Amino acid sequence: MATIASPRSARCETPSLAPVSGFGPAVMALARRLEDRMIVLFDGIEARREAAAQRRLLGSFDDRRLADLGLSRSDVERF
Repeated sequence: MATIASPRSARCETPSLAPVSGFGPAVMALARRLEDRMIVLFDGIEARREAAAQRRLLGSFDDRRLADLGLSRSDVERF
């Protein structure tokens, strides 16, 4: 699985709109809005995956280690 650069920098790195520059301004604006929404979508997916990874990691800790962090087992299950 290929990793994707930070979605916020995706517009700078991808030549996505360059080949379609022959289209009118309305189409270009629509393409930019679509690109912005895709970036927001992928940011949300990335945030959920990171949160799930953190929950898995915290779930693997024993109660004593969680207590050292100021957490309990129910705190981990709530996240």
